[in-house]
Amino acid sequence: MAEVPMNKEPVGGGRALIRSVWSGGVRDITSEGAEILLDSTLEEGLLRDIPVFGWIAKTYGLVNTLRERIFLQKIFRFLQGAQATTAEERSAFAERMEAEPEYQRKVGEGLFLLLDRHENVDKSELLGRVFASFVRNEISDEEFQRYSFIIDRLFLRDLINLGRHYDNIAEFEVSRKRGDKLGLKQFLDEKTTQALFGNGLLDSDEHTETTYNRNNLGEKLIRLIRPEKDGV
Repeated sequence: MAEVPMNKEPVGGGRALIRSVWSGGVRDITSEGAEILLDSTLEEGLLRDIPVFGWIAKTYGLVNTLRERIFLQKIFRFLQGAQATTAEERSAFAERMEAEPEYQRKVGEGLFLLLDRHENVDKSELLGRVFASFVRNEISDEEFQRYSFIIDRLFLRDLINLGRHYDNIAEFEVSRKRGDKLGLKQFLDEKTTQALFGNGLLDSDEHTETTYNRNNLGEKLIRLIRPEKDGV
């Protein structure tokens, strides 16, 4: 990736996290390697070369508690998920962020808050995959915020199985068009249906009786969280 001129304003945690998205150091460390490195004090090693971990080491020093270690794992898994971009896309994103340091700070600080709330590090990686689409300019800031909200609130298993849930709903839609008298609950359980609807991933249809349909928001999320795109 071409060298991007760095804005000289003071770099806090939020901007350090955003700079880490285009840092080559993330791509040099495997998940297993990160677990070993995160057990250390961050005083030295590859993690220090990633801006956000260097900032954490300088600002806070030792990683003393299990909660702190898990939070560092969330950050790393997010950054791994965000790597599904090309060098050109990362360079363009870096230029965009460095040109607006205040916006860069706000985006980074918002990510810190989101990652801290995640009850599972796998959610943090899913958030990273969606953020990669923001880096690629495939979704807007508003769309990213909407998907961030959904990932934060939805049960992890329902996120991972969203494609399968939509397949079940598609079967229900075919059945309904055939004139079958089967209800949606015979294709998707009520708790999952309400969770998806409550988070905007299903639309309701109440012409005759309440039923639910897939929507573009969910279809797009399924594509965004698939780990199929590889960075260059």
